[in-house]
Amino acid sequence: MAQDQPAPKWELYAGYSFFDPATDVHGLLPGGLLPVSSRIESNPHGVGGSVTYNFNRWFGLTADGSGHWGSGENGVSGRIDDAAFYSASMGPKLTFRTHHFSPFVEALVGWHSLAFRPLPER
Repeated sequence: MAQDQPAPKWELYAGYSFFDPATDVHGLLPGGLLPVSSRIESNPHGVGGSVTYNFNRWFGLTADGSGHWGSGENGVSGRIDDAAFYSASMGPKLTFRTHHFSPFVEALVGWHSLAFRPLPER
């Protein structure tokens, strides 16, 4: 019976997002003499969203975006590991619709940016 129902033309998603890059950065601080290493901290502030247009019951096209910004720490020691991450991507979505749930697979490609907050001027 569920197979007889049409798929929605549009599917929308929006929600909270947490990001942990789990990586280290290496470089020189402005005016520094020795290289430093710092672990990029997780960003507890983030949002994500996507919209899918379904051409039929099983095939759709998805556009997805997200943004994560720093932890809000102040001072040089708190901001040296602060970064922001943004992404926008698009691609096909295949959905297997059943009566109780609809598992899906997406293959998205797009743009991603990791940016560090500037240190305060001396």
